Amino acid sequence: MWFNESPSGIFLGYYGSGIEHHHSIHADGERHLRSVDGKDLSPKAKGPPIADVTGSPQLLSASFPLPPPDHRSLAYSVGEKADVIGVVDVPPGREGDRVSLSYHLIHRESEGEFLRDRIQWPGFSSMPPHELALCLTVALDNFPSHKVGFTIHRPIK
Repeated sequence: MWFNESPSGIFLGYYGSGIEHHHSIHADGERHLRSVDGKDLSPKAKGPPIADVTGSPQLLSASFPLPPPDHRSLAYSVGEKADVIGVVDVPPGREGDRVSLSYHLIHRESEGEFLRDRIQWPGFSSMPPHELALCLTVALDNFPSHKVGFTIHRPIK
């Protein structure tokens, strides 16, 4: 996955899904999920402008299977799009396990609460028990009162 920001908004994209796509939240609060060719993959939504967001609302929640070792994602080109790049390691024997990704916009005053809540995440009764694999917050240059937060939970084996 990759993350980028600009004065126009914040963007989270994915490699390896067969179709490169990204999730955007624009400075004015417009949100969309769009493929690299510009096709909307879900209806556009409108929320508050980024500067007006309080707390740590979730922007996106996704579950995806870990790929087998011979899987190759879409090509990555150095210098394109990404300010932050995340790579999920797949240990032998864990191929096909489903991991849970959560993506949040965090007002800086709520960062401590966000981190505490992510560490104590209970999971879902419909899923096998999961553990925290990653909890990361990233400062935003263009929206200095906010950060974005990412968590990945993986099944406990």
